[in-house]
Amino acid sequence: MDRKTIDLTLKLYIKKIKTVVNPLRVILYGSYARGTATKWSDIDLVVVADYKKKNELELMNKLSNIGTTIDEERIFDVRVLKEKDFKNISHLSILSEAKKEGITIYSN
Repeated sequence: MDRKTIDLTLKLYIKKIKTVVNPLRVILYGSYARGTATKWSDIDLVVVADYKKKNELELMNKLSNIGTTIDEERIFDVRVLKEKDFKNISHLSILSEAKKEGITIYSN
């Protein structure tokens, strides 16, 4: 997927997730953020938002499924975190890459 297409896909994705959650920030990380994506790459995102903690897994599934409605060929690997949890990500966490190298593609 070329840069213009990914940018349009992500803009549409952000628009659609706003019907489910009020994102404070959306951060792109992984191969698309590094510019090393291949046709098999997934789209790695962290959505920082206020939400009810007990619904976290359900919310992640909904946000991932929204991605599938936009691009059936891509897997949207979406993590949802509260602001305080994002700030406290351990350097040992897989999400530390998002914190260190991620690109904020939306900020409220």
